[in-house]
Amino acid sequence: LPENAMKFPSVAVAVAIWLGASSAAFACQGATILFQDSFERLQPTWGQESDAFRVVDGQLEVTPEADSYHWTANSANLYDDIDMCVTMTTAVSGDPVEAKAGLIFWYADVNNFYVFELAPNGMASVWRRQRGKWLEQVSWREAEGANKGDGAINELRVATVGSNATFFVNGTSMQRFPDVLRAEARSGGTVELASHTWAHLYLPGLSPDAAWTQQADTAAYLRRATGRAPTLMRPPYGAHTPDLQRRLNAQGTVMVLWDIDSEDSAGASWDAMLPRLKREIRPGSIVLMHENRGQTQKVVNRLVPYLAKRGWKMVTVSELLALSPPARGSLLREADARAGTRTGISYR
Repeated sequence: LPENAMKFPSVAVAVAIWLGASSAAFACQGATILFQDSFERLQPTWGQESDAFRVVDGQLEVTPEADSYHWTANSANLYDDIDMCVTMTTAVSGDPVEAKAGLIFWYADVNNFYVFELAPNGMASVWRRQRGKWLEQVSWREAEGANKGDGAINELRVATVGSNATFFVNGTSMQRFPDVLRAEARSGGTVELASHTWAHLYLPGLSPDAAWTQQADTAAYLRRATGRAPTLMRPPYGAHTPDLQRRLNAQGTVMVLWDIDSEDSAGASWDAMLPRLKREIRPGSIVLMHENRGQTQKVVNRLVPYLAKRGWKMVTVSELLALSPPARGSLLREADARAGTRTGISYR
């Protein structure tokens, strides 16, 4: 944010967030507010107040020094899919090109996150900070409907579902996030794209057709974005039905579950996960992890070198299944136990 001052009348993060009284009609959609801040004072979850980061007259004012940046993550909670909105006012832009501000999402730590940015000249982009370096994900482009210059007020929104993100400026959709998907598809086999359904719903609770739509829509989007259809699918929570299995078989898609749950989604710390994973991993293991968890990145950064030093090789799921096809019973056992406990049904 070089030479920039941005004011935020209200901030909301998570599956459903609404802005305050000044909310625009397009504000975050949903039935539950998970976080909202009216900025009567600076909450401790925002960190330490300073001259560059403070609450003034019910607004969060960010005024970094010239040629410097300031970003802050709220530590109130961790969320998976989010619908996050903010009303942003450009107080003094300084440089209409180099000054920018926006919303951080998919945050792991201060050196690993994504940010959706808007500049005072009406241009928007998406950047990734990885290991302290900036990587452009979506190039700068005109944000249709953006208000420009000093004093301009813009409504920014980021909505994420799994590895998919949609960006809005004043209610107009900017872009999903195919750039990242295409980059992963071009990774030369080091990354394998698969379906985890569209909205991460509990599939046995849907009608057979509705459950299949969650899979079919995701597969169609991945094909359009990357040029190839996924051949693997993991159902949310490991919960599935015989009908879903039959449809996947007919399509030639393999349902993949896991034999070890890292429990990162339950909030386990990396130092609790690491020793247990070291004990439980066996040749052919599939470990369930979630890439949007800061603790997961910490445990992976320690677990992978540990295994590599002991002669283990990490492969994609397709490579693993080709090298050592598991028996159906062993592949389904843990996820069936979890799903069956929740529903009283055994999905064999």
